[in-house]
Amino acid sequence: MLQWVIENNTAITLLFTFVVTLSTAIYAVLTAKLVAETRVLRKAQTEPKLSVYFESIEEAVQYGHLFIKNIGLGPAYNIRIGITSEGSEIGTSKLLNDFAKTPFILNGITYLAPGQFRQSGYTSFFEDLEEKLSSVLIVSVEYDNALSERVTDEFRIDFSELRGAGRLGKQPLLSIAKSLEALQKDLHSLMTFNRLKVEVFDHEDRERERAEWEAQYEKKES
Repeated sequence: MLQWVIENNTAITLLFTFVVTLSTAIYAVLTAKLVAETRVLRKAQTEPKLSVYFESIEEAVQYGHLFIKNIGLGPAYNIRIGITSEGSEIGTSKLLNDFAKTPFILNGITYLAPGQFRQSGYTSFFEDLEEKLSSVLIVSVEYDNALSERVTDEFRIDFSELRGAGRLGKQPLLSIAKSLEALQKDLHSLMTFNRLKVEVFDHEDRERERAEWEAQYEKKES
């Protein structure tokens, strides 16, 4: 065995060198991949992500707002909003007029922290229901991340998806709030009722009642 090793020393050395070189190359590739993934994760932890959507009011599904919310983990700066439309001209015109009542739709937003949102003026589906449900809004947003990199996103809001939407019964928190409000009014009425008649039955009344009962009992026995 020793003799074979001596005779093939050169080949063994070359093989060992190849294995070490291959291992080093694989380790370098894995390290580079890990560094890239770490960089992506670190950026994701400081990257804003804006979302634009329509949502009905909980208390009344016939009304709703356009929302812009930062669902990312970093702040968004210098936000600019643009809206174009498809579908019904009457419906989109009504929607744009309702939503533009809030200045940030026209003037933009300076800053949105993670989880922070803004809501537009409301729109009512009691008016021009079919026209509004036949409308599509294309909302584009541009904003800066923490590295001053400009980000652009686009959202397509199709109001026909709201057809058939509704709610059975009352929203639980709203029901609780109304019940507490009614209880508060009842307590207030009770405490401020100035003609409340209160009868007091004290010790003297009890003694007088007992004496009358004994007198009647003695009379009956006699």
